[in-house]
Amino acid sequence: MPALREALSDLRFTRSGVRLDPDGRSSYRGEFVMRRVRRLALETLERIAHRDFFQGTPYQATLDDEAGWEQVRTTVAAWWAAFEAEGELGIFRRGVLARDGSSIAQARQLVARFPDAAPGILREALEGATPSMRADLLGTLAALETPDVAALLLTWAAPDRPLALRVAAARALLRQGRREGTDRLLEEWPQVGDPDERAVTDLADLLLVAEPARALERMFATLDAAPLGVRGQLIGPLARRMEPPEPDATDAKPPRALTPEEIDGVARLLVGLLPDDREWGMRGWANGVELLRRIGDRAAQLASYLWPDRYTFDAGASPEARRVQRFVLLNRWRAAHGLDPVDATATPDAPRGK
Repeated sequence: MPALREALSDLRFTRSGVRLDPDGRSSYRGEFVMRRVRRLALETLERIAHRDFFQGTPYQATLDDEAGWEQVRTTVAAWWAAFEAEGELGIFRRGVLARDGSSIAQARQLVARFPDAAPGILREALEGATPSMRADLLGTLAALETPDVAALLLTWAAPDRPLALRVAAARALLRQGRREGTDRLLEEWPQVGDPDERAVTDLADLLLVAEPARALERMFATLDAAPLGVRGQLIGPLARRMEPPEPDATDAKPPRALTPEEIDGVARLLVGLLPDDREWGMRGWANGVELLRRIGDRAAQLASYLWPDRYTFDAGASPEARRVQRFVLLNRWRAAHGLDPVDATATPDAPRGK
């Protein structure tokens, strides 16, 4: 450790270089910067401590920001003095209760290395944390499968908590093999608080992983009653659930692939959204083309992407032409399921079928 701390003042260049954009992210088009010994020493210290010491961007830390580097040396010295005085558990507790940008990494290490002490410290940290940090802290508790931790997670999954925290707690419980949180949220769908809240998307993602068959059935059965924001936020989770399963960053294993019946449920739900001419979401452009905002258009675009041999949809057509295409797609699905066609001029309602 003394050698690494001393190296924080070493200005010699190494043979290591990196291309960075102005925000400090790796980019093959960025400026090529040779890294000094002190930068590598800082990276090593941050990996040992599981925290950030530089109060700025990685790009600045690579250059000659002397004021920033003086702050680094001061921060590292204070951290090492606290470590020597309080030990590893003490320094992790201090890091978690700081509730800063390194606290989640500190919490993960605390859980892994001191599982007996972690619940009490995390309980304390939860009380004073921001909503977004609370959600991340709840996620770290998933690794502690004890009755006390399960009881704590259940309190955060209760109906009187904000939706984002309920989703985080339910996800942590699910990773412990407990479905109380997801079952309660599924029963409440689609009346889940503010329908325009970003947490609705996270909830749909969670339900489609936890109970895909039940979730798809519930989402379809309540589609007419779903608020605009809920309908608008369904399409992204459906698209992600149809992708090849991949493990979540904190999951031990990826979600299972959908069964053929569940895939049919995805198609049925998308078809149910096709007649919806309402717009939802912020305006945006990609390659000079305005992104689709009508819910029905977005549902048709996803259906044509997932099943190009069955459905076609020209996203660049006029709004009127897109609506005609949507009802062609809808009636193709209805015909395949033995249902009568729907007149595009006669009904704005979502279709109902088998």
